Amino acid sequence: MYLIQFTAFLNDSGYNSYIPVLPRAYKSTFTPYIFSAKEIEEIFAVSDRLEMGNFMDSTVNVIPAILRLLYGTGIRVGEAVSLKLRDVNLDERYLVISQSKNGKERMVPFSDSLAEVLRQYRNSLHTVQAPESFFFVKRNGYPCRAKTIYEWFRKVLRETGISHGGRGQGPRLHDVRHAFSVHSFVAMAESGLDLYYSLPILSEYLGHQSLEATDKYVRLVSDMYPGLLSKVNNICAYAFPEVRDHAAD
Repeated sequence: MYLIQFTAFLNDSGYNSYIPVLPRAYKSTFTPYIFSAKEIEEIFAVSDRLEMGNFMDSTVNVIPAILRLLYGTGIRVGEAVSLKLRDVNLDERYLVISQSKNGKERMVPFSDSLAEVLRQYRNSLHTVQAPESFFFVKRNGYPCRAKTIYEWFRKVLRETGISHGGRGQGPRLHDVRHAFSVHSFVAMAESGLDLYYSLPILSEYLGHQSLEATDKYVRLVSDMYPGLLSKVNNICAYAFPEVRDHAAD
């Protein structure tokens, strides 16, 4: 309202002034695939039975550990394959994510059970490497590529019977991160933690730059678990209040 008045004042004073029309903000309509807890269990079970076969790619040895890491921490696959030995503290159970999408370094804790999985994977290599070496490597010591991890993930999906909608449709490997986020929200809500507190916790954990980036998971939870709707509405109303209509003041 005040901007319109100021523009009119400038025009009356002899200055050409106008308010440009803002382009309509793009809003993605894409809905990620959220794996159920049962599907996650099946994915793990199939990954444990994978064999090199015609792929002739020793990345297969990484798959059981890296899939559990992706679901157990919610990190991106690009962050996972960029991990160095120095970034993974198995004794204190945390990761240091330095190669993040947003360039923001963060620490990510993980469970005792995941620490044991990662430890078993590293012990299976029977090699001693420098701290600067990559954590996830093939038998020849070369780092694994995100694209190859995804190819093995597609194979896992086929063997679990989880249908794939085709290129760009999913389920995608990145949907494991979405599943972690939704399942974490549900677990925190069911444990009695107010979503007012859990939203910034998860946002920081995922390495998001803003709460808005994490808010999509609140809405997914409200769709998938209607019983949590009232709690979801409370946090959304607090974190993202509607702009007041100053023209009515």
